[in-house]
Amino acid sequence: MSQVPEHNKAKLLEQAKHIGLRALTLVEGSRVGDQKSPLRGFSIEFSQHREYVPGDDLRHIDWRGYARTEKYIVKQYEQETNYTAHVLLDLSGSMSYGSQGKSKHEMAQLMAAVLCQIAASQGDAVGLKTIDTLDHPERLLSFPPSTKSNRLKILLNQIAEIMPGPEREKENTPPLVSLALRQISERQIRRGMVIVISDFLEPWQSLLKEIFETRARGHDVLLVQVLHSDEIDFPMEGQILFEDLESSDSLVTRPQLLRSTYQKEIKTWLDEINVSCTRLQATHLLVRSDKPPEDELLKMLALRLMKKRVGKIQ
Repeated sequence: MSQVPEHNKAKLLEQAKHIGLRALTLVEGSRVGDQKSPLRGFSIEFSQHREYVPGDDLRHIDWRGYARTEKYIVKQYEQETNYTAHVLLDLSGSMSYGSQGKSKHEMAQLMAAVLCQIAASQGDAVGLKTIDTLDHPERLLSFPPSTKSNRLKILLNQIAEIMPGPEREKENTPPLVSLALRQISERQIRRGMVIVISDFLEPWQSLLKEIFETRARGHDVLLVQVLHSDEIDFPMEGQILFEDLESSDSLVTRPQLLRSTYQKEIKTWLDEINVSCTRLQATHLLVRSDKPPEDELLKMLALRLMKKRVGKIQ
């Protein structure tokens, strides 16, 4: 799984756990935990005042407020809760690109395993759904969210074993990542975190529509985009045969003649993703499968933690 040496994986996981994976939106859970809940209660953190009604706990009356206004008002607090992390892992054919130890799939496996373990270490539930070719529905896996340690072990073992699917056998296959997000947003589930790990090589406008719907339903969205440096920098030389990993299409060309135009198109695409995510208050993390992921991952987690703390101060 990925090119990161075993001792570095353990170090990465320990550093990531120390920072944590914080939800940036109000989430709903079944127990008291570290994340803000949309439910009002009398625990942890002050939120606002409201008028006293018979039956309220007298301990929460603001007596200083009564002295000023001669009205009984009570202090209301945000109830802290856990969240459920719904992890969508892309297993489409394009994720197999890259040499052994540096493939997009191996990096996606690492990101999925680390993020699942971070969430579980906080006491949050984790569920996994793989995104595969619709031609092979038997390869679709789904694990219900759970906080139990044995369930996490099973999930991590499955993450380590699953492999990208073969090329698509049918034309005009619907965008798979968009379809998986739609299934999440249409389900009547508690507001939580939706983590999508993919190269996102499908029409961006279709995917953007589903991200919007997912955010509109109150979910916190984290997009982990895994690309190989070849796909970004296009460094190849000579006459090359390119084969589409998700279809039977192929193309022979000289990359050096296309490199400048290609790089501009890639930059425009990545910039559009960043701008769209910023507008929708979704998080976008880009990692290269052939580069160590520590800096990007830890920076993203630290930024989310900072935003969470700033939100509490406000």
